[in-house]
This record gives sequence, C-alpha cells and structure tokens, in this order.
Amino acid sequence: MLTLRICARFRPHASTCRLQSTLAEKMKRAVSGINPEDSEEDQKRILNEQRDSKGEPFRPIFLGPKRKLRVQLNIERQTGQTKVQSLPRGDIFQRMLVRRPRKEEMSTEQDWPSVWPVARSFRSSVVPLPVRMGARRHPERRPPFKTEGNLELVKIPNFLHLTPAAIERHCNAIKKSIALGVSQFVDPGGIRLDLVGSSVE
Repeated sequence: MLTLRICARFRPHASTCRLQSTLAEKMKRAVSGINPEDSEEDQKRILNEQRDSKGEPFRPIFLGPKRKLRVQLNIERQTGQTKVQSLPRGDIFQRMLVRRPRKEEMSTEQDWPSVWPVARSFRSSVVPLPVRMGARRHPERRPPFKTEGNLELVKIPNFLHLTPAAIERHCNAIKKSIALGVSQFVDPGGIRLDLVGSSVE
C-alpha cells in the first residue's frame, strides 16, 4: 500500500504503478558488462577480464620499447616462456662490415682538400686531430671535452678548408681561367703586374 500511495501522490494521473523496476538490474548490467542472456562461460570470462565503465576490455599500450633485463630473459628461457632466436650468419658479417670512423683509417699523406673542400661544421669522425674544447669546473684535474659529441666545436666557425694545399689549388684554378692574351698589365705608376707568373716588378 505504501508503494501505491507514493505512486498516486507523485503520479495522480496514472491509474497503475510498477511495483518492480528494472533500473537497478540495468545499472548492474552496465557496470559489470554481463548480459543475463549469455551463457555461464561467457559471463565468467567477462568477469575475469578487466573492463572499463563502458564494458570494453583494457588494451595494453606501450609508449616505449619493451626492454627486459638479462636476468628476466634468462629466467624466461629457463622456464620455457620464450624461445631462443638464433641470429643468422649474415648478421655477423654485416656487423663486421660496419666502417670505423674515417679518421682512424686516414693516412698521413691524405689529400686534405678532397676530404674538407669547403667550409662546414666540425665533424669529429673526419678530422684526425686530438682537439679538445669546453670548460670544466676543475681544469687542473680534468681536461676539456673530447671531439666526439662536442657541441662547442660545432658552434664555432672553423677554417680547416683554408690549408696551404687548398689555397694553392685555388690559385692554380684562377690562373687557368685567365685569358692567355691578357697576361700582363701595366699600371699608370710604372708598375708591371704579371698575373700568370704572380710576380711584381
């Protein structure tokens, strides 16, 4: 009678009132994600899975590489959880063919203008010089930084392309470009300039 009185009070125009509501059952079904029409095995499987509020299963996301320690890998190999993958022999030969830095293979009689022909940023793998750059807190204890990965050497401008051999090569190229007929010029002051021979009288 209490239910009928409450229904008549809030819904006076309704002649009948629902004594049993399925709202609670629907909420339980939405939270648990279980459909009573499914079989018992499906219901158990859904209960064992981790699901969100919408009833969808959680999917693992990997933002970084899946790295494991050597101890974990050894345990998985011993327990048989993972299979040992043997690398092919071609991979070993490819590792052996990886070239060392050019400065280690460079000879003392190397043609430097062909290695460093123009002005460019410093490259530690090419320059065979024990250059150190950078400031440390205690310079008497620790020397400056090496060339490998040294940003200070990359920042500053270098003049490694202006070697005597490169300058001589440029001068010879300029001489060849001068016309053969115009080999001597006379200055109004009486000084004769020989452009081909690079001599001044």
